[in-house]
Amino acid sequence: MPEPHATVGPGGRPLHKTLKNGSPRRKLTVYERGGVVQFPLVNSIKIKVGILKEHVARIPDVRKLQSGTANPLLGVSTLVMSRDEYVDMARETHPTSKGQQTATKNLGKDLCSFAMTSDPRISKTGTSMLIFDPARFRKTFSKLMPGGNPSAGRPDIHIIVVK
Repeated sequence: MPEPHATVGPGGRPLHKTLKNGSPRRKLTVYERGGVVQFPLVNSIKIKVGILKEHVARIPDVRKLQSGTANPLLGVSTLVMSRDEYVDMARETHPTSKGQQTATKNLGKDLCSFAMTSDPRISKTGTSMLIFDPARFRKTFSKLMPGGNPSAGRPDIHIIVVK
């Protein structure tokens, strides 16, 4: 049996140096500057982030906050959108989706991987309030970078702090 690795998996279980098929885990290196993790994005994610930034720029400043820790991809910590704005964003980021419901579901998955969580109490009123969760982002950002696809096994992430 392989030696346990220093990193911890879901539920505190130690991760092993190799995957079930015996191949070694991929090692990815990222840099942290000023408490923000910096890494290259997969091309498809770059396109989606660009579209989302355009939509966020159109939202009035009253409904977006940059206080606290801002999402490094979208540049906001809190964002309030109407249902129409959310649907427009979904349709533009997922133009090949069969319908509006599928597009909004796919946008929700994207925002989840960007660690933008929604408040379900507010979402029931027809307004979406998205809040950035920095702790969650540190767990999900590897999915957004080249080689970080968890379907091939979760990679080992090495973070180098740069001053």
